[in-house]
Amino acid sequence: MAAEKRDFQISLAGWSLHRSIGEGEGKIPMLDMPKLARQEFGIGAIELVNQMLPASDAAYLDKLAKNAADNDVQILLTMVDGEGAIGHPDAGERQDAVARHQKWIDVTSYLGGHTIRMNWTGAPNDIAARPAAGQQSYGCSVFGRGCLMARRLIETGVPFIEVDYGGWDNHANIHTTLKDQKLPVIDRGISSLVSDLEDRGLLQDTAIIWMINELRSRGADPRKLSCKLAGGATIATTIARRTADGASQPCAVARGSPIRAPVSAPRCV
Repeated sequence: MAAEKRDFQISLAGWSLHRSIGEGEGKIPMLDMPKLARQEFGIGAIELVNQMLPASDAAYLDKLAKNAADNDVQILLTMVDGEGAIGHPDAGERQDAVARHQKWIDVTSYLGGHTIRMNWTGAPNDIAARPAAGQQSYGCSVFGRGCLMARRLIETGVPFIEVDYGGWDNHANIHTTLKDQKLPVIDRGISSLVSDLEDRGLLQDTAIIWMINELRSRGADPRKLSCKLAGGATIATTIARRTADGASQPCAVARGSPIRAPVSAPRCV
């Protein structure tokens, strides 16, 4: 398969191939992921998943690193699951989780990667129902609390944060559901995040990307995603969009006054 020439660089996530890669009959060995990424998809970077690696000893890692080098593929990061609850209320549980994650930091570094992705799990089940300082403008939703947490993590210097809305999929009564339920939640959370970052002088150094996955929508072009950008002095003013005929067309990024949170939003109780 001839690789399509791109004007940008992307990476291949191991989890996107979790049904194809494995050690059983008919599966593609994990050691061949670099070759698959380069020769099948023309992609020069991959993201590993700790639970998909059948071994983590030096001998196995050396083989994986060699296969990556032979195919001119960079191993960027490791997504880590199942290694304890970093946010557990008990200090001992948290320390154990940190120690277990450290292994994958070392593995990723050994392979030349620069990042691990992890889940901040272990918080009490009722945390989403608890009012928090500064929560009012963000809203009482889990997404709003996630945006507030993102702001706090940005303030401490965390370089990459993902906030997931969850449950976006919708097949019935779409317009009403979006207008009355989902979009107000998104609007409060993101507008408050943008406003707070601007007020703290952090917006110019923080790129906010709101992206919606439309790949499962009926009739959607799998090569396109909808996104909105805010902040980040280095964000380009145009985005290259691949169209059905393979041409590249610029999409203007609207710029205007800073987004402000709604002032009449209901209080969290």
